[in-house]
Amino acid sequence: MTMERRNWSYAALTAAIAVGTIALTPAAHAAGALAAGQCGGSASVVDRPNLDDARRAALNACQGSGAKECKVVATVRKGCFVMVIDAPKACEINKFAVAETIVVAANTAIAQCYTDGGTQCMLRQAACDTRG
Repeated sequence: MTMERRNWSYAALTAAIAVGTIALTPAAHAAGALAAGQCGGSASVVDRPNLDDARRAALNACQGSGAKECKVVATVRKGCFVMVIDAPKACEINKFAVAETIVVAANTAIAQCYTDGGTQCMLRQAACDTRG
């Protein structure tokens, strides 16, 4: 094997090890947040580096959507959150839930909506943070 070919082989091996190391490195801690405003206005973010960044991004996105009086209503690390509204009363009935799966979160928030008098409860926002 020539010196030039050997150098290419070492370079390829080094690159393969580096790629394998990157692929096997666990994901950084991640977080998600849901912000809601008046009358069903909302925004959510997931897979952010930390809870502070997730809160800030969700709040900015909610305000950027034109919703008024936005506030963070849910945060999550490796879990799911949902927002449910009652369509005819979107300014009155908004429910939020956080759970390990989106199905559990949705069922919880929908049940709360109907318990509080909702008649047409539906998902408005639903997301899962997958890397936390």
